[in-house]
Amino acid sequence: MTAKRDPKIAKRLRRGEPAAAVADRYELTDRRVQQIARAAGVETRAGRPPTGALTPHTAAGRTALAQLVADARAVGLPVPEYLARARRWLTMERDDLERLEDARRETDD
Repeated sequence: MTAKRDPKIAKRLRRGEPAAAVADRYELTDRRVQQIARAAGVETRAGRPPTGALTPHTAAGRTALAQLVADARAVGLPVPEYLARARRWLTMERDDLERLEDARRETDD
């Protein structure tokens, strides 16, 4: 059974499936799945894969949050108001760009 199971486990791990999910699927411990991965030459890492999301738990997230707070303070607004105004401004910019694009299409036709 192991000769058939281990290559399947290694393949799942190579494809990026989390080791914990593979362990649950095959009713193994996380440690055993890690052993199988090492034996097959598959690199795994602990924890969840990075999502790229900015959170206060990452250096990039802390930097972005600090910059946001500094920008809001620089214009004298609380952060929620600063964000609300930024969203409105971006919406207006997008609408203006769409109007310009529509006008360009009309002149091209």
